[in-house]
Amino acid sequence: MSRFGSLGIDGIQKIAADQAAVRQLSNSVPAAIGQLLHLAGKKFTNDARLTTKDIIDLFDGMNAQMTADYQSFAAIRKAVPATRVHPKGEKRETIYLSLTHDQATRCYQLTSLRLAATARKLEYIFMLLPFSISEHAVQRLMERVPTEKEALKVVTESMIEWMIHLIPLLPIAQQRNNGHMGIPASGKIGMLYGDFIPNEAMDCAFGSKWDNFGEIPIRPNAALINGPTFLIKTFVQPTKLRPDQITTMELMHAYQLENKKIADEFRNVLFWPDATLINKDLPKDHDEQTQALSDTFVKVFDDPVLLKGLKRSRDYEIGLTATDFAKAPLNEPTVSQPAK
Repeated sequence: MSRFGSLGIDGIQKIAADQAAVRQLSNSVPAAIGQLLHLAGKKFTNDARLTTKDIIDLFDGMNAQMTADYQSFAAIRKAVPATRVHPKGEKRETIYLSLTHDQATRCYQLTSLRLAATARKLEYIFMLLPFSISEHAVQRLMERVPTEKEALKVVTESMIEWMIHLIPLLPIAQQRNNGHMGIPASGKIGMLYGDFIPNEAMDCAFGSKWDNFGEIPIRPNAALINGPTFLIKTFVQPTKLRPDQITTMELMHAYQLENKKIADEFRNVLFWPDATLINKDLPKDHDEQTQALSDTFVKVFDDPVLLKGLKRSRDYEIGLTATDFAKAPLNEPTVSQPAK
């Protein structure tokens, strides 16, 4: 029986409508950049500055553009308002995290668009981030949430929560888990399982800065985004998880909540180092904190049971009892070469 068999005609039509809307996501980026080009050309070519109203209107318009028709699922924002002492001191910076759909691969990929503005300059940077999800995984997730919009929101939030932790987990996946990896779905509603694969969208990062001297192209540091892509291939509900997978999900979820603040700061610095406003006022011992965070997290997976819970193995597709699982042999790890 089809997994959508119980939805009825109306439910299936709703799914189709949601899918059609979501696949227009990539249109938001050129539309947003078009707004920037118009404003920059209007202001900076006339040797003028952006007024406080210009900046507020720009970001309000961008928020409306990026959140229309499911086009933006998350945003990281920072603002410094103008004051009486500094009436032209308005500063704003936002990182929009959205999904774009690739019909050829039938996958969605996480993207970021960073927008920053002051009276003297305006800049943006767009990046394809190395995190993707297959249509199949979205469909499986819809067994737990009502629409594809909600499913994509859950998976986007999960990627954002775990993108920084996947960096120290990469060598574990490649050297000890045949490239396989799993992360908790946001809200601990199950596990998202996938693989690290070679990145085929190399150097997909570009941007520009405008000021009174004209436009200057920006080439972001692409070291991270050119690494292997984490492709989520499926979603597994808690009722279908093995005991080791449930233990791993619980541990990872608790870890993420406990370390959210420092992990978010580390993520923002690493992926968007030019986000000077968002990354302002970090603690002095930030580097030491983030290194300790990574070391502690990696050490947890020295436990073979927890390591096994990161893999969606077909050897254990049928639910096992705790006793059956305890008797099940651990597969010998195969060392795979890191993707180039």
